[in-house]
Amino acid sequence: MDSKYTGKYTKAFLSDKKAKSQSIEYEYFNRTIDVKENEMVYIFSFNGNKLLFAKGYENILGISDSELDILHLNSLFTSYYERFVFEFHDRLLLFLYNNNNNIEDFSSNVITELEGFDIPVMINVKIHRTDDNGNLISIIGRNVADQNLKTSDVIQYSVHIGSDSQFISEINNDLDFKRCISLYNILVIEKMDKGIELEVIAEELNITTEKLQENLDKILTRFELKDYKELTQFAKIKHIIPNQFEKYL
Repeated sequence: MDSKYTGKYTKAFLSDKKAKSQSIEYEYFNRTIDVKENEMVYIFSFNGNKLLFAKGYENILGISDSELDILHLNSLFTSYYERFVFEFHDRLLLFLYNNNNNIEDFSSNVITELEGFDIPVMINVKIHRTDDNGNLISIIGRNVADQNLKTSDVIQYSVHIGSDSQFISEINNDLDFKRCISLYNILVIEKMDKGIELEVIAEELNITTEKLQENLDKILTRFELKDYKELTQFAKIKHIIPNQFEKYL
């Protein structure tokens, strides 16, 4: 993969700083944030590049919550998923830091594999706090271990960010890491598999049929497939359809 998004931007924020488990802010989050049985939750502040809170990792991964920092959290992915995650996070952080309009609505999801852990994990990240000008202060990550999720060598992800159509189009269709597919395109493939015509799908997406075909042609090229029938078959084999994100959005 030849990409300028190698994780360099993301790594600039990573540090071993963390709030002490006896601190007021940690105890506040411990009281107010609901962490489910199969869930791991963290809060990271970009003011001071510090992990403010982590809970659930000890129960699921056997890693002490109080000893975690953001460097450790970002080292949990398998090497294959790490390549994707660093490009993905670089692009998202660059966008969030250069835009302060409607970023409170931001959310992302990735179905991932963690090193030495057999159960797939749904990684969800949302904005936790912004300042009075809308600038990013902190994020909250909710990571759910779910044995019903299916993974393959095609990484599945979703992104929701306000109304910036140009950025959304780019991140849905034009990542440098080629063995991946966005929820946007997963839903298109699902509709195609149900026999819905491209003209109808394009109208639902508020794009032209030509633009939809252009996006689909990129997918065919990416996965070396010859036609749309082969694409839907490929999607079933790789656990891309049916859509696995529905209960997480």
